[in-house]
Amino acid sequence: MNTQTAFPDWVSELDKCARCGTCRSVCPVFKQLSDETMVARGRLVLIKAALEKNLPISPYLTKIVDCCLLCLRCQTACPSLVKTGPAIQSARAWLVKKQGLPLSLKFGFRIVLPHKKIYDFFMKLLSFTQTALGRFFKNIKPLAGRPGQLRHLPFVFSNLLTPLNLGRQVPPIQSEPALKNLPGRYNAPHKKLTVAIFSGCLINYVYPQILRSMTEVLRRAGISFILPKDQVCCGIPALVYGDTTTARRLARKNIQALQPEKVDFILTACGTCGQMLKEEYTTLYHGNKTDQLLTTQITALRNKVIDVMEFINKHTDLSPVQQKISTTYHTPCHFLWNNSAEITKSILQKISDYQETDKEGLCCGGGGLFSLKYQKLGLAIGRLKMDTLSSFPAAGRISNQAPESRKSYLITGCPGCMMQLTWLLKETGMNYIQVAHSIEFFNRAL
Repeated sequence: MNTQTAFPDWVSELDKCARCGTCRSVCPVFKQLSDETMVARGRLVLIKAALEKNLPISPYLTKIVDCCLLCLRCQTACPSLVKTGPAIQSARAWLVKKQGLPLSLKFGFRIVLPHKKIYDFFMKLLSFTQTALGRFFKNIKPLAGRPGQLRHLPFVFSNLLTPLNLGRQVPPIQSEPALKNLPGRYNAPHKKLTVAIFSGCLINYVYPQILRSMTEVLRRAGISFILPKDQVCCGIPALVYGDTTTARRLARKNIQALQPEKVDFILTACGTCGQMLKEEYTTLYHGNKTDQLLTTQITALRNKVIDVMEFINKHTDLSPVQQKISTTYHTPCHFLWNNSAEITKSILQKISDYQETDKEGLCCGGGGLFSLKYQKLGLAIGRLKMDTLSSFPAAGRISNQAPESRKSYLITGCPGCMMQLTWLLKETGMNYIQVAHSIEFFNRAL
């Protein structure tokens, strides 16, 4: 039985599960489906049965393992400390070894993502296609009550033009990546610190204003930075869908580009990218004994990766101006285990009319490819998040103003969440609330 994946001890995690059911109380998918196979303990039982050949590998088993947001809420809540995230990711890798990757994912992961020029060309082609089809479908009858516009994710290369995806809305794909139009280096007059910036796919191709805001804030703070032009996708799409070979390939490229041993910090503006760089790169090269330089670089990377808002709070003395704006905050799933969310909330409380709307930190239902493959389920999960915004902005309602008459922002630290939340707000008729990244909002307030 060949079970080798990026996580060598994952099989032992299956035996640690006590079947207590704590995961049922926190799993966004289970809350919608009430299906025992679609929660951590159910998945782990079925994966173990398949490994022991008591259950045949089938498309249904693959769907069970695949239909998980990897939000890691179950892992955080587990009293037995089962590493459910690595176990499920490793099961996906094992299934890929048994069944192979779908052709569309193989093309995207093996051909497009690792090659910068091909990726840029492909995204430029998608930008042109999006614009052309947007005009063509402008007057098409909306699907399921939603506007007929093209929906995509940068690393999605299949089903792009199906009717399912025409019902989703995202900001336009940029005709040129942000990395191409921003300086690769800035040397501050009075050098304090030097940081490297990791952009990530969505910021580079869809939300360039986030990267511009990062560079502008760093300039104001007198921080020198490098913005490597040869950085690539962090590798999380390949990793979570079982292609550890591509994930390692992308990791090596980024480590070489970011030069972690030569900078003080490495900044990210995406919780998922940050977790990938900080945690998963170490796991991907666990046990590496042949490349000592790579091991040293990975250790330096792990110690230096930090979210941009946490960096600003700890290492700059910038003072934003008070904004007469209502704000609330959405905590990305991958921010539940660091200080970035609380730091951002603290800043928002000082510079805006901040209102806490979601103490549970509900998932938006995005999850990268998850919201494309399981659109109805992602919508249902996201609507619970929208329910928490029903009384926001409270200040506007108290003063008898229509909600539309007062500027209100839903702030988050994840570009993937931004995409999902923008769509959900429009879909639920709350598009008077604007979505912005935390660093973008912070930069406006300076």
